[in-house]
Amino acid sequence: MEREGAANPGGMLAVLGLTIEVIDNLLKSYTGAGIVVVANHNAEQQIIISGDQEGLDGFSEMCRENGAKKIVALKVSVANHSPLVAGAVDDFSACMAAVQFNTPQIPVLFNVTALQETTPETIREIMARQIASRVRWYESMNRMIEDGVEVFVELGPKTVLSGMMRKILPRKSPVTCVQLDTPESLAKAVDIITG
Repeated sequence: MEREGAANPGGMLAVLGLTIEVIDNLLKSYTGAGIVVVANHNAEQQIIISGDQEGLDGFSEMCRENGAKKIVALKVSVANHSPLVAGAVDDFSACMAAVQFNTPQIPVLFNVTALQETTPETIREIMARQIASRVRWYESMNRMIEDGVEVFVELGPKTVLSGMMRKILPRKSPVTCVQLDTPESLAKAVDIITG
């Protein structure tokens, strides 16, 4: 990714207050300079765009003109999940070729499709594609909720994903989000999951 960032400088912006439908329509009509795409659909009105500086500048202005409440630059030096990092896909695919994939024993949804996949070859291909493709977090989480998932567990030192889930979940939802980063939080999660 460092190589791709050096070869194709870019960045990412969070656009708040516009839906994915509005952003997609604006992108279809965008005729400005540069490259800009949707990188992440995180919540109903939290969309991350990715591209080169010209594209980000031009498109973010278009978003402001169309009612975006806030636009925040992310602290990244690479235009992740965009064509600007597509050069890394082949390298990652080559690495993944040596990894044995088996048919999942439990359902697994993938960010690129927001769908369950079961074929090892399809999974390998999707995992490589995710580098330069849109992350469909909002769709994936809604699908899991529709499928009856009641507990979401976030692993790691921060609660970014749990925070996004709280924006997705309807009020008074029976769904629980648990963040794990200590032995105590693991014990709490086990209690919640096992009832």
